[in-house]
Amino acid sequence: MNVIRAEKGCMVVDQFLDFNTFDALNNLANTYDNFTRSTLFWPENIYKGDGVEANGDVLVSKDVYQYTDEEWGCKHETIANGQVIHYTTCFKAPDIIKTLQDKIIDTLTEYEDEIDIKISKGFKSFYSRIYNWKESNIFWHNDGDKLAGITYYINREWKSNWGGEIMFKDGTFYEPKPNRICCIFKGFYHKTNPVIKGAADRMTIQNFIL
Repeated sequence: MNVIRAEKGCMVVDQFLDFNTFDALNNLANTYDNFTRSTLFWPENIYKGDGVEANGDVLVSKDVYQYTDEEWGCKHETIANGQVIHYTTCFKAPDIIKTLQDKIIDTLTEYEDEIDIKISKGFKSFYSRIYNWKESNIFWHNDGDKLAGITYYINREWKSNWGGEIMFKDGTFYEPKPNRICCIFKGFYHKTNPVIKGAADRMTIQNFIL
């Protein structure tokens, strides 16, 4: 694990997981076939009010993997501008997703003084979903009232000229390198650059802590 940046607002870590775990998550994403399509809004995870306009075609897993020992099978409405976009089923995360979630919690706890987010004091919920961004981007936003929005990049390869970088208001940016994680903390503005035509689909696991 190589910590590139850890401060109030954001954290970036390379080589986040061991190769076997990264490989297993890549295989999970590439064999997953229960996506819903979103072409108008960032699909909000839990609450209304944080739908952000997306430019392009985004596929989002219908399954929502929750960080809990108790499984629950209720269905969840995603709403934008008063209209239901889709339903998702929330349930206990499979072991390979739980490994990622555990590592995220351990890392944020270890660096909580630097990032000024006290994960060790508890949180309401933690959810993960698989995203396929295709040729798309997301405009400036700050993830609403979430404690943290965490992107884990699971492409096996990403070329610098393909785009898809995450941008911060201070002018810094980070490419979607394989096995990199970018953590955005409450109120920190960011956006993603467009993925060029002909590039590989940008695959991520998006994680939200509330």
